[in-house]
Amino acid sequence: MWGGLGRGWGEGGMTGGLGCGGGGGGMWGGLGRGGGGGGMSLEAYKYFIAGWVSELLIADIKQGNGSTLCIITAKVRHSQSLNEEALRPWFAMEKEGPIIAAHCSCVAGLGEACSHVVATMFAVESGANWTKKESCTSQPCGWVLPSCSSFKSAPLAKIDFTSPATKYKHFDKQELHPSSCATPRTKKQLVSMEARQKFLETLKNSGIKSASLSLIPGCNEDFIPEGSFLPKPLSTLFSKDHKSLTRTDILQVAWQVYNTTCISQQQVDLIEKSSRKQTKSRIWWQQRAGRVTASMLKKVLHTSPTNPAPSLIRAVCYPQDVMFKTPATRWGCEHEKDAVKAYIQDQKHHTQLTIAEGSFTVDLQNPFFGASTDVRVQCSCCNHRVILEKEAWCYCRKGEEGDMVLCSNKECKVRLFHHKCTRLTKVPKRKWLCKICSAKKRSLI
Repeated sequence: MWGGLGRGWGEGGMTGGLGCGGGGGGMWGGLGRGGGGGGMSLEAYKYFIAGWVSELLIADIKQGNGSTLCIITAKVRHSQSLNEEALRPWFAMEKEGPIIAAHCSCVAGLGEACSHVVATMFAVESGANWTKKESCTSQPCGWVLPSCSSFKSAPLAKIDFTSPATKYKHFDKQELHPSSCATPRTKKQLVSMEARQKFLETLKNSGIKSASLSLIPGCNEDFIPEGSFLPKPLSTLFSKDHKSLTRTDILQVAWQVYNTTCISQQQVDLIEKSSRKQTKSRIWWQQRAGRVTASMLKKVLHTSPTNPAPSLIRAVCYPQDVMFKTPATRWGCEHEKDAVKAYIQDQKHHTQLTIAEGSFTVDLQNPFFGASTDVRVQCSCCNHRVILEKEAWCYCRKGEEGDMVLCSNKECKVRLFHHKCTRLTKVPKRKWLCKICSAKKRSLI
């Protein structure tokens, strides 16, 4: 009995009055004996647009006078409670369009007028209109884009990339017939190169770093890291190919490097400025590698030129690898500032005494020489002088001087000893222990 909405439905549309006592006006008139209104129609249309109308069914009933009566029913969800059972509105109408009766299972539907019934009518009208339209696929090549055999190219500056939606949005704001008294648009005057350069120089000399200057040649000197001006560390001279060379070839390569290695005063000052944190500075370690420092000079001069000590080569080329720490050295590093304060207190009698932090200094004439100073002292009554903070070594508790030997026990509280204090005539080839560590080892046995 019930069927879906067919093509033969709705030739005249929903144009008749809704009910016997309706207010006319076609489909938007009153429903049944009650009165409808524009508010009800708008609310019902929102129900239909939201998709709350479903399962739309129609049944044809033949009457005695030969006319056909259509009964239409559907399911409409509640507007305030979506979890409740859907409402079941229905209405009866003739094929020509007049509404005979309408009811709904909601409270308002008992009076033959509610938004759920009208929403069902909107669904019927939409279906009837849809059946009249012919789809694009029913026409030959209606869905194929037209081909273009030729097109005109244009520069990007002359192509309008404005979307159609934006053009339509501003269409009403444009004047279709502009008045003759409209003020013509003035052309923007381009800034000259002289004015542009003057502006950039003013911005550069303002003392404030502007990110835009970092991309402009001639104005980005302040943005270049200082590390890029430093000389390459001597450790970069290492090459695996030198391992297969003879001693004569190695000397030739070394002589060539010696003649070509040079350094500028600006680089010397930059190394001194960048290495003031000494052991805490990465640049301090990099620039020391491969250079003969003041603490290594005597050992370098006393070693055999034809057969240098491997430990000395490691100490010169890889100073960070031979660094050791003991409780004594750790205590000395932690109390370096106390030693400087004590020195300042003792030198108060000097005029305009100033203390500067030490750093690593490279010889300008001989770049393979370097020296580290802990503190630099300056006053108006004396010459410049430097201070070296040294830990007390050996049994004599004196500083590092002359030939020294390292105790093999890493837990040794002293570690370094003078040859003359240990009565050694040459460097031991095997592991060597001081008297204190030897006594501890014998006691454990």
